[in-house]
Amino acid sequence: MPQRTIVVTERIDLVKLLYPSFIFPLVEINAETEVLFKRWGYCKNLKAKREGSNIMVTHEQTACLQYADEVLGLWFNINKYRRNVSKSYRELIDKLVEMHGELGIATSPNDDVEIFSSIFLSRTTDFHRNTDRWLRCILSEYEDLNRILYLDSYSYIFNYVSNSFQVKQWVAVLKDYFEVRNTIRYSTDAHKVKSSLLRIRFVGPKIAYAYILFVVKDASYAPIDRNFIKFLGKIVSTRTLIGMVPRKELCMMYVCEQCKHREECTLYRVRNAFGHMSGWLQTIAYLHTKTLCSVKRCDICKLRETCLSHLNHQAS
Repeated sequence: MPQRTIVVTERIDLVKLLYPSFIFPLVEINAETEVLFKRWGYCKNLKAKREGSNIMVTHEQTACLQYADEVLGLWFNINKYRRNVSKSYRELIDKLVEMHGELGIATSPNDDVEIFSSIFLSRTTDFHRNTDRWLRCILSEYEDLNRILYLDSYSYIFNYVSNSFQVKQWVAVLKDYFEVRNTIRYSTDAHKVKSSLLRIRFVGPKIAYAYILFVVKDASYAPIDRNFIKFLGKIVSTRTLIGMVPRKELCMMYVCEQCKHREECTLYRVRNAFGHMSGWLQTIAYLHTKTLCSVKRCDICKLRETCLSHLNHQAS
């Protein structure tokens, strides 16, 4: 079996790496043995195992050994972009890196259908409790999501996966995604991609910008979701970045920099502050909130001296 040794200078926690990623439903990871296994999609059966300061990658196809960089988040050079963040915000980035490590952004752009589905199914629900379960269940039955388009009945999906509005709407819009897929799949034009996606029913800016981050791999964009807004609002230096959430009609029409409402927009403010670290920050904010804030681990959090929740709690 062909294999590749990847030398990593910083310890990469594979569980932390995959936890906030929309490819999480495509992989299996054993925290104890530090083995990652890609169960579905492009380069399925890819295996990555931590061995000291190295990661050993194996797959029967040599091209997939290089593709492992996408899955392991190594395509995103955090040190290249963190230097360009202004001093006002660099301390926040540095402390997050200190706590969580030099994690990249785990993705798999050749699994665009699966990523679109993962993003779409994550709306207004618990990702790890529901979205992950739904998508794994669907992939176990169909594997190739293109098959969904040719089903005579969706009874299996609605009876054995879920009859939630997320799943019902996903089934309805999957055909619409395939209709624009060839136009946007390999495009690096963020405006073209988001404009095409936003013409699909039920697709809003959060879905479009998450897609741009995880499929187009443009980390200067970040989905502005409730968790990210909550995180920004907690930190003294970032609370002023919160403005209006991106609006579908405006995002469909304008390039960010030309939008007449840009100064009021949270996304524009975040992009101005963090540049190509914007997508990384949103991803790590999710990890940080779910693994530390939600279980009240302020005692080990290096952001506590700049966290308004902690400071207000101390004052009371």
